[in-house]
This record gives sequence, structure tokens and C-alpha cells, in this order.
Amino acid sequence: MFAGELGRTLSTAQFSLAVANPAGGRLVRRVADIAIDRLTVAIEWDHDGGPPDGGDLIRTRLEEAVAYANFFISHLRAVTGSAGLDRIKVSWHPGDLTLQVQVPHSVQWFDMDVGAALPVFQGLNGFNSAGGIRIPFNGALEWDLLLQSMSTGTLPPFHLTLLVDARDALTAAAVREAVLCLASACEVRIRQYAQAQTLISKAAARRVTEQTEPSFAKRYFDLLPAETCGRSLSAFDVQAFEDIQDCYWQRNHLIHTGDLTAPLDGMGTADRLRTVSRWLLSAGRALAWVDSLPVTAA
Repeated sequence: MFAGELGRTLSTAQFSLAVANPAGGRLVRRVADIAIDRLTVAIEWDHDGGPPDGGDLIRTRLEEAVAYANFFISHLRAVTGSAGLDRIKVSWHPGDLTLQVQVPHSVQWFDMDVGAALPVFQGLNGFNSAGGIRIPFNGALEWDLLLQSMSTGTLPPFHLTLLVDARDALTAAAVREAVLCLASACEVRIRQYAQAQTLISKAAARRVTEQTEPSFAKRYFDLLPAETCGRSLSAFDVQAFEDIQDCYWQRNHLIHTGDLTAPLDGMGTADRLRTVSRWLLSAGRALAWVDSLPVTAA
């Protein structure tokens, strides 16, 4: 923005509105405060046959365009250190596995060989969108549960806060942040159980959890509860166990290398979001299962 002579003028331009008679307040707006850059992403690929008539390909290409744009903006944000340089806001719905672009955007399709417009959108070449709007929370709440939570006089359990943070990150399509929060929520809760239980000695619990060979999920969600009460998450919910194991592996790889690993690193944006959405559901079931474990002898 603000390139050339016109740009330099706009960079300092401001408008002042004031009540003249009777004298009143003043409203000052600067162009630089609300200027919005436009970013164009062009995706070219080979496609047999005529223009696509289904919505799946259109949605897929839009998701790709947003992913490429945010890749560019993320690097630009990091290189410049500009905290106000926001990525294109999207809203992922873990329930129905759909992605909505929140900002105004337009999409156009062309035949690159001949430069002709393709009538993709109900006979039109393109469409404009004003962007999606996230619906605020309007669900029902049991007041007694809220009072019970506040009655502790402390902040909510940290693992529940992390679980909500994971959902929030996933909704914003921030996969790495969602993985970190999900795995941390599971670790916080199961370590709390290990400390709270009195069914076996703390030394015996450490002998189980401090082994080097089994995975974290195996040691804490299988071997430890098997010792304390004869239960295991893999026997109770094999999918939840496998997802917790994969999620924790991703978390460790992120911490140690700063990047995702298989299978997430080889997926597109939508597939990553679908996978982590499944992990979110599995984490909720795993945490509820941990809550059901006995901590003392009956």
C-alpha cells in the first residue's frame, strides 16, 4: 500500500468531521488506519472436460487459494514483525467439517489456453462474497453447573481451558496451535490422575510412566490405569487411544522441530482440519474416561 505519489498522499490523509453550530465533538479518521490490501492468488491446473458443475471442486480450489495466501502472509508477518498483519480469517466448523472464509473475496475461473471465461457459477464467470459471519454463543447453560465451577474459588481446570483453546484454534484453522493445546490438555489431566491416585504407590506409578520404550499414550493411558484399576483406554475406546497417540506424537515433533510430521505434513488444509477435528472429539472422550477412573480404593 501507499506506493507512488498518490500512495504517499493517502498515507498521511485524514478526514475530520466536527459539529459547527452549536460547537460539539470531532471525529477524525485516517486512511492509514483502515486501509485494506488486496491479494490475488492464481491457481492453474489441467482439467479434462468442461467447466465443473459441482461445488466440491470450487470449494477445494477456494480452500487452496486461502491456504496459499495465508502461507504468504504468515511469512510476511514473521519477516516484518508486524503484529497487525492479519491472516485471512476463516472459520472451520468441527461439527459439520466445513470451512467458511470470513473476509470479502471474489473468485473467477478462466480457460488459460484461450483466455476465455468459464461459466462455472450458474452460468457466470465469477462471484463476490461479503465474507462469513460467526454466530455468537447462544446455547443453553445449566446455571447450577456454572455456580459449581465458580464455587472452587479458583480458575477452571486447566485441561478444560486447553480443550476450549484447542477448539478455538481449530475453528480459526490454526492447526499447529490446536495440536499443541489438545495434546497438552490430555497430558495435564492424566498427570493429575497419576498424582491424585492412591491405589498404587507413587514410586510404582513412576516405574510405569518413566519407562523409555512405550509411547506416552501407552504408558499413561494404558499401562498406568491397568496397574491402578485394571482399565485401559485402548480397550475402552481404540480410536480415541490411537488419536491421542498420534496427536501427542505431532505435539512432540512440533516442539522439537517446529514443524508438523506425517501424516499431517502431507495433507491439504481441509484434510488436516478434518483429522484434527477427529482428534478433538477423541480427546474429549479420553478426558471423560480419565474422569471416570477411581483414585482411591472403594
